[in-house]
Amino acid sequence: MILHRPIGAISFALRNHRRGMAYSARTMDPVIVGEDRRIVAPASDRNKQPILNRLLEIFPADAATDGRVQVLEVGSGSGQHAAHFAQGMPHVQFMPTDIAEDTFDSIAAWCAGLENVAAPRVLDCSSLDAWSTVPEGSCDGIFAANVCHISPFSATSGLLAGASRALRPGGRLCIYGPFTTDSGKHTSDGNSKFDCSLRERNANWGYRDVDTDMKPLAAELGLDLTSRFDMPANNFLLVFLRPG
Repeated sequence: MILHRPIGAISFALRNHRRGMAYSARTMDPVIVGEDRRIVAPASDRNKQPILNRLLEIFPADAATDGRVQVLEVGSGSGQHAAHFAQGMPHVQFMPTDIAEDTFDSIAAWCAGLENVAAPRVLDCSSLDAWSTVPEGSCDGIFAANVCHISPFSATSGLLAGASRALRPGGRLCIYGPFTTDSGKHTSDGNSKFDCSLRERNANWGYRDVDTDMKPLAAELGLDLTSRFDMPANNFLLVFLRPG
């Protein structure tokens, strides 16, 4: 017996598929797209709890002295991180953003019913004009995962520059992902091969170095690298402080 799906359902499924493929191409992360519009990125499922454990240390509940702690997420992608973090940190108000709107339905689906997640908005972190839409000193924290290596360096420099303006004094920028250290030293053979594959795909992509890229550029912008946490799968969580 042949089962026919309504035309509207087929169109809906195709739109979801296109959204998922666009996101996958942008992030190099294979995804599953559900009929409820949720994009499921397996990597986000694997790393969300280890990251949350660290964020709870960086933004503890007692830090919310005047309402909720305000945390802007750059490159929110599927919305899995925002949803998981919001459930685990009810004292934090999360503000998801991404470079395009193609994942906003997924973010909304994952975060449905969570009052401490704002509606997603477009933010190109490489653009200082885009950052000007974020009120100066309005963020207690900024979080970005897997943004720096799958984008031109202008995204990394823009993220640091934007954070230096958007963070309040004492605020922290947290960047998760793979990096090299000591002028190009990889943490594993797998990371070295993946870095090479990224550069072959796009000469402007590739791992950034903690010591020769991230730390000195942040210092020029008034941000101090205060912590470098080792994370699962040979990743790091870098924490930068805006002094004050």
